[in-house]
Amino acid sequence: MKHHADSPDSKNDADAKNVANDIALVVQDAASTGRPAVPEKIYEYSKKQSRTSRCIIRGMIYHVLPGDAQVEEFREAGIEGEVIVFREALVTGPLDGDIFGSFWDSRAAFILTEYGEDPIEYQDKVANEILKIADVEDEDEVNLWFEYELFCGVNMWFCCELLRNSGARVYRIEPAVLDQDNIWDGFGKMEADDLNACHQQRFVMSADNIELGSDLFRAYRDGDNDRLIELGRTESAAFPHLRVVAAAAAQRDTLPLETVREIVESGKTELTDVFPEFKKRLGVYGYGDKQVERLLDQVLSGSLSD
Repeated sequence: MKHHADSPDSKNDADAKNVANDIALVVQDAASTGRPAVPEKIYEYSKKQSRTSRCIIRGMIYHVLPGDAQVEEFREAGIEGEVIVFREALVTGPLDGDIFGSFWDSRAAFILTEYGEDPIEYQDKVANEILKIADVEDEDEVNLWFEYELFCGVNMWFCCELLRNSGARVYRIEPAVLDQDNIWDGFGKMEADDLNACHQQRFVMSADNIELGSDLFRAYRDGDNDRLIELGRTESAAFPHLRVVAAAAAQRDTLPLETVREIVESGKTELTDVFPEFKKRLGVYGYGDKQVERLLDQVLSGSLSD
């Protein structure tokens, strides 16, 4: 049974006492032996005590960041909470399988084939990191820092899938300080003050919002383009620009490849030229250089075979 903030969990209460006793023993040992207390041990126990105390009062605070690029500026912003880094690009590749099992095996195999990344490292640094989201408690707070475009959209929808049956308090944090002409740029160029401003404008996600995100992920996973278009018509402050993003999702198997082909036919065949042009035309997809390079390779290999 879950407990409210004014009725502390007895297990957490005992844990807090145990941690306090651990610290006392370190100090007592130092006094009896004449050796100084080991700072590292006291620091380690103090961290545990701090975490346990917060769990008793209100639960943990988590911030799911869209990639490693945001971590340094986030730390500079001084926003309270633990960081979970979403190091995946679910916008491409297989999405079938149990999200607590075979899903990650399929993703690891895809990442190995397409980008040559080690499956063991993938499991440790990517899959296990993301699955922390599924472990949050009902008393916890989860802040989803995701951008507007499809790349981040699919990742955020997947977070909603993981949180669909959670009782945690969930917030959407968007790159709210961007002007309308640069809405697809995301958090990339933001500094600490900008991130703080975005955090101050965060939006509480209702159970309906989370269910909508989960439904969007399932439709995307199943390739149900009609369902994506239907869900895209939903008016939700938690999902700005959803209509255009859902429309892009429904054309993901054709429009990006056709656009890269058009760019190549215009005389640009190097990634350094193709990528910025693709971003200018189809910023709504939010593709990085790896996704565009994959499309470029398909176009060029098709041209050579012809």
